[in-house]
Amino acid sequence: MANKEQVDFIRKEAKRGKSANQIQRDLRAHHMGMRRQKLLEYVRKFKGKSAKVESQRYTPIKYRKHVFVASRKMIAVYGSVNWQSRRVQMYGSGHDLYEAMMLVSKYPPSKRFLTASAGNIASYPDEYLDIDERWDEHPRAESR
Repeated sequence: MANKEQVDFIRKEAKRGKSANQIQRDLRAHHMGMRRQKLLEYVRKFKGKSAKVESQRYTPIKYRKHVFVASRKMIAVYGSVNWQSRRVQMYGSGHDLYEAMMLVSKYPPSKRFLTASAGNIASYPDEYLDIDERWDEHPRAESR
């Protein structure tokens, strides 16, 4: 949390047209350092700029959180094996989903509930699918 002195300093420097890096250097020089993320929020606010839309694009891959991106397609397949329910949730590009869907329609997942990339399922079906089992009936698919 930033105190009033820090916020006033950031506002004054942002109005002068300084960049976030310059403001951060000046804050440290005045022994008022703060977290970079919070500083950027204040700088954007005082300069009247919006946050980056594709923030994950500017984050190094090793620091990215592995979450579902809204622009990706998702398919969930529900069914049962030996009257025990099973579910597979897949995400990825249309081509990967098609290939994975062809496999999942034949073979159920090895775990009861599975969430994985369609590309991984298509590339390594033995890791994700139980090749020895079959669905009780035709599985039902829902997509988003």
